[in-house]
Amino acid sequence: MRYQLKLKLPGLFLFAGTLLHIPVALALFEPGVGVGLQYTDNAGLTANNENDDLIALGYVGASLDQKSGPLDFRGTTSLTYENYTDNTFDDQYYFDLNATAGWEMIRDRLNVRLRDFFTQRLSNTIDRSTPNNIEDVNIFNVSPDLTVPVSKVQKLVINPEFSDFYFERSDIDNQQYSLSIDWLYDTSAVNQVGFGGVISKTDFEDEDNNPNFLAKNIHAIVSGRLARTKYKLNLGFTKFDRDKLEDRSAPTGSLDWALGLGGRSEASVYLASDLTDHSFTALDSAITPEHGDINNVQISSDVFRNNILRAVLLRKGATLKSKLWVELRDLDYKETPQDQEVLNLGFKFNYQMRRLVSSGLFGGYKRTERTEQNRTDKQYVVGGEIGYQISRELYALFKLQYQNKDSTDSVQEFSEFNGLVNLVYGYGEVARKKRSGSF
Repeated sequence: MRYQLKLKLPGLFLFAGTLLHIPVALALFEPGVGVGLQYTDNAGLTANNENDDLIALGYVGASLDQKSGPLDFRGTTSLTYENYTDNTFDDQYYFDLNATAGWEMIRDRLNVRLRDFFTQRLSNTIDRSTPNNIEDVNIFNVSPDLTVPVSKVQKLVINPEFSDFYFERSDIDNQQYSLSIDWLYDTSAVNQVGFGGVISKTDFEDEDNNPNFLAKNIHAIVSGRLARTKYKLNLGFTKFDRDKLEDRSAPTGSLDWALGLGGRSEASVYLASDLTDHSFTALDSAITPEHGDINNVQISSDVFRNNILRAVLLRKGATLKSKLWVELRDLDYKETPQDQEVLNLGFKFNYQMRRLVSSGLFGGYKRTERTEQNRTDKQYVVGGEIGYQISRELYALFKLQYQNKDSTDSVQEFSEFNGLVNLVYGYGEVARKKRSGSF
């Protein structure tokens, strides 16, 4: 039986704080519980000797959103249980936590923020998404932000930061310590320019296999709003000083751009070319999911060039909600043969057919090329769902899905059809924890 729920000590404190806040914010606390049953005609996602299975699912979860004076907290958590009735795999338990707590110690001057993300992701990004290729990941981060006014239009923003990264199977547990200082100048009420620098130290627990490094970055910043557009441009230079390995340096930059398309639609683009490491990329994606799907980045202690273009189109209508996205990545690892190019696109439509009945249609395509291993994988998924609101708190869902994968590694090829029916009371949903990127 797979059950290793290793939440790091800081994360336990943050989660305990969540529970302590529940009586204060009872109106914003929503628990949930659910059960489900899923049939699959290829439980092991194998190329040959496919085995069907019936998977019994159980779920408990909760959501909490509270703001009280200088304190605020937002968090969701869940525990999912999977039982393969025909014993394709042992029983599985998956814990998820996404929690952020803030304390504004001095108004508009000092704000302390704690975050903890506990989830699962693929150990090898291009292999099958089965329990054998899924591992627990925990990221804890504490970040005090100190703002020092210099004049009416100038300020210094000082941000010391500590992050702790835990990986269940990959031997790259580490701690990161960083300090950033930015000088910002208000050119108008909604526009800023500035420059600054960041220095960070990464210490691995296994230093013999994962050499420590020191990263330094200097950059210029331009941000603001124009009509319905908001943007942030960052251009600079980054250098990695690494123990036992060659130092690396390169120009870096990023652009966040969003355009409001009326009151219900928005288009956004994230464009970046960074010299970075996996842990920082994982934290950035956890805080800002639109900065890319972390399952498109291989778990590694190596430094790499991360080139990414991600575009998203959102619409939130009264009866129709939709999301379309595309992500292009080019990852160039400096020491390990893990270079890969990724094309990932998808769509999701939700339509409120009647007051109590909703429907959904979703799909995705992912092409991954491991350039140094002469391997290419192509995977797509399509599916649909019907939901029924039985009562204010009770919700039923029926879902059908088909996925197919072609690969130059024939062992990794598969096709699968599955159907899921579930029932949830309160917050959340019952879903099989198969981490297949953005599918």
